[in-house]
Amino acid sequence: MLTAVDSSPLSIGMSELLDGTNPSWERGFRKESTSRAAACPFVDYHAHLRHCSPVQSDDDGVLDCLASALGYSRTGSEIFAAILALAGAYPDRIECDLNIMSRLDDLLLERQVFQIHNHMARRPTDLAGDLVFQEGKKVEGEYYIVSVYDDPELSRIHFAAYELERDLTYTLTYTYSDFDELFRFNAELMNPNNTDARFHWVVERLDFIVQDYLGNKVRSLPSELHRVQHYPVLCLAPEPTAIGEIDMAVEVDPRQERKSRQQDGSIPADPEGSKLDPALRQQLQKELLKMDDSSLHVNMMKSEGVRKQFLADVQSKRKLEQLKAEQRLIKLDEDRANRLAKMQLENKLMQQKALKYKTESANRTQLVGELEKLMKKKQQEEVRRLLREKVAAEKDKQIRTENAQGRQQFKESRLREVRARELERKVTLDARRAEVNLQRANLLKQLSKQIVDERQRQIDVQVRQTQYLAERRKKRIQSLELECHDRAVAKQEKANAWERVEESRVNNEAIRERYRRQRERKHIIEEVKESFLRKEAELMTATKLRRDEKLKAARTAAQERAQAKERLAIVDTVRQRNIELKEENRERRVKEQTWLRDTQMAGVDDLLLPQEAREPEPNEGDMPDGESQDQALNVSEELKDPEEKRFVDDAKREGRRKEREVASDKRKFEDEKTLQKSMRYKEMEEVRRRELRRRDCGHSLRCA
Repeated sequence: MLTAVDSSPLSIGMSELLDGTNPSWERGFRKESTSRAAACPFVDYHAHLRHCSPVQSDDDGVLDCLASALGYSRTGSEIFAAILALAGAYPDRIECDLNIMSRLDDLLLERQVFQIHNHMARRPTDLAGDLVFQEGKKVEGEYYIVSVYDDPELSRIHFAAYELERDLTYTLTYTYSDFDELFRFNAELMNPNNTDARFHWVVERLDFIVQDYLGNKVRSLPSELHRVQHYPVLCLAPEPTAIGEIDMAVEVDPRQERKSRQQDGSIPADPEGSKLDPALRQQLQKELLKMDDSSLHVNMMKSEGVRKQFLADVQSKRKLEQLKAEQRLIKLDEDRANRLAKMQLENKLMQQKALKYKTESANRTQLVGELEKLMKKKQQEEVRRLLREKVAAEKDKQIRTENAQGRQQFKESRLREVRARELERKVTLDARRAEVNLQRANLLKQLSKQIVDERQRQIDVQVRQTQYLAERRKKRIQSLELECHDRAVAKQEKANAWERVEESRVNNEAIRERYRRQRERKHIIEEVKESFLRKEAELMTATKLRRDEKLKAARTAAQERAQAKERLAIVDTVRQRNIELKEENRERRVKEQTWLRDTQMAGVDDLLLPQEAREPEPNEGDMPDGESQDQALNVSEELKDPEEKRFVDDAKREGRRKEREVASDKRKFEDEKTLQKSMRYKEMEEVRRRELRRRDCGHSLRCA
């Protein structure tokens, strides 16, 4: 524990502490690694001091408040010890007064010596990037606000957990590749565009592990962390963390768990589980089996029409892909322009913030410098007074003991020289140690920057290699398609050549056969020329006579059939005209009956019409003779309701009309079929002319 500090280190430490930088005495006490120092919860008090700004400018305000509140006399060493306790720079907090922290913090807030700006889930100063996600979480009974920052310049994602009760911030950083590796086997979160679900998945699994100052893992309750110097570290748990108290179960050694799995021969289950049901998996397997269509392609290429259709489809797909590529390029250009505009706006805002911060820093530095000058002036006056008193006391003592203590005085002077040399050596070593630490920090910073640059260079090379392989694959596919097309064309040409050869062979055989037949015919003609010619002449004469007789009989029959068809057409025309007249009369009677029924319903039929007018007249055109007429009368008597009777009559009439149409169509079809079988071209022309005349006659009759 530090018990005494000189006045000169006090002024340097106060100026560095108020300026927000790491003072030299703090660098001397910190011998641990940078990672453990960053994980220490006491270092967060520097964040309080960095967010503090002095509001009192009088000379004695700060020192009087500190001295009177802590119960100390107003000396440099005691005030300096209080500031050290506030900053948490002591190696062991148990050795100092535990009430100094709370008393000094309450005093600063009560007297308004410093204005502490505590923002909800404030952003850590060492994190860069934009805030993209924020969510609340309760871990081990403590409430945290987890913020996610995306840093595209360093290709990193930072998770910052802000503790509301103690005002502490814990960070966990992932590179883009490591962050994507977390969701490598997760079917739902494998898509990088699903950012919110990814961040929520990580926040659910955030947990804390406790380490000592050597970095070893320690199991301890959160209530006991303030008694020992253990540091909680933010980490990612394999399962979602439970909301509530900490689980005190004994941890399982991963090596023992792996050994037990090897003995059992079991495979650990996937924590996420399969996202595909059996039906969907079977459907995907069937689609994969259908993708191997080489045999189908071979069969399709055997047909010329299919080949042309295939080429047309390929050309259309190629044009479609070109259009899609053009649309993608246009979309990329628009996105690039938007990103450039956003980056320009961000750079402008950053410049404005930097200018504002520079102005505030200058004002704060000026104010701190004035305060430091006043403190130095008072300290120097105090030192001069102490030195004057000390020199006067030494001179008085030297006068009293000059004769009797000469040798003792010589030893004391040598001892003072040795102490002065040791003190000077200590100061030199401290300065050298601080310089070495600064060089080491700069070297680590350069190495980390080189590693980041090298990793970015490797990523760029990998992206270019991927693009190059994709282009080569595309060119190879195009070349294979051209080769397949050329092979198909060559095969078709070969088949055509074989066909031409076969055709020439058949033609040659036919020519030889014709020559052979000509020779045989010539030989036969020479032998039986006279008898053959005579028989042929007789046969031709008889054939001509029979053909003329058949032609004459066919013409006569065709004329008779045409006349019969014309008579039948005239009869059909007359029948159709009678049917139309009957339908008109029937419609007129239906309208009259409707009007009569409406009049009866209105209650005025007794005044306008006699009793006989209300009874419907019988349908003479549709009434059959004999027994059918009696049956129709019986049916009409049974159907007393006029509406039902009209419905039945209409249905019967519609059935008879359909039967007539079906019979007429059947007769026409049979006639056309007979004409097609038995008539020749001239007879068909004559029949067609007669049908045209019949139609004209029917049309004139309808018009009449």
